[in-house]
Amino acid sequence: MLGRLADWVESWTVLPPHDDAEGGPAYANDPHIEHAGTGRHGGTSFRTMWNSVPQRKVLLLALVWQAFYSGLYIVMANVLVYQTFHYISVRSPSSPGAPVLAGNDDPSGRAALFDLGFFLTPNWNHRPWLLKVLFVDLNVFFAQLVPASFLLLTGRTRSLTQYVGCVGLVVLGKSVVQLFTVLPPANGGGECWDANFAAAQLDTIRNAPFSSWFYQNWGAAHGCNDMIWSGHTAQSTLGFLFLNRKLQHYNFPVWCRALMIPYLLTYWFAVLACRMHYSVDVLSATLVAGGLYTHRAASNHIWWYANKLCRNPEGGAWTHLKSSPLT
Repeated sequence: MLGRLADWVESWTVLPPHDDAEGGPAYANDPHIEHAGTGRHGGTSFRTMWNSVPQRKVLLLALVWQAFYSGLYIVMANVLVYQTFHYISVRSPSSPGAPVLAGNDDPSGRAALFDLGFFLTPNWNHRPWLLKVLFVDLNVFFAQLVPASFLLLTGRTRSLTQYVGCVGLVVLGKSVVQLFTVLPPANGGGECWDANFAAAQLDTIRNAPFSSWFYQNWGAAHGCNDMIWSGHTAQSTLGFLFLNRKLQHYNFPVWCRALMIPYLLTYWFAVLACRMHYSVDVLSATLVAGGLYTHRAASNHIWWYANKLCRNPEGGAWTHLKSSPLT
């Protein structure tokens, strides 16, 4: 039964062999090209990936890496919450007690932060459920699940490793950068904390030692001021870019792949209109994701170090590259 299911999945997802599948000089110099799942040495699928011991080790390493950066982000998001409640002056607009609203002046006369995206979009801070579900939640779900699943089912080991590696770098980068400049919540100012956190949670954050709650998912799940940069935007951009490149191997027409562009733009509009992020969060996330995706040397380093950690053998005509990453 499981064998037939595997055959059916493979019949729909196997990518045929083709010349220079993921080509360029970097691939020609890849010391691990034999188990990269590039399509140079026959069709690829999840079965070909799983039947290869080197590819299986890299896949397991990718899962460990994903668990690592996800767990570390939970801790770092709580560090931001702790920093907000214990180190920000009550006179700061970023203070949890500040009534400043994004796009509106507060009763004390203090002006809100100006945001061009908020100025150009309607204020739907009540977050209409249809807009949020179709163009925010569904976008994030699609962009995070589909590219990884597609690369896994089609046996693209190298691309999957690079994708998971890039997502991890984006998440870890955000977890550090957001601590440097703490912006007020984009929706509701200090009111956001009372709306998102239970009274008992806020009491724990204010009075209990950090060591007693650092492992909770409070900051990651419903933190209010994790602004720069938008992690969901960065991951969505990366996901669409990786997916677009792989769909080319299925000869998807340009017009079909281009449909991802207006969908991503609508996502930007929804995030701003729902006051989930500032414009700078969305723009910086897009630039970071695009820059990392187009940085071929960074992607090559991810693949090279993953194989080194897994102690995978180098083979073919590239065994002379034993001591330095690909360039």
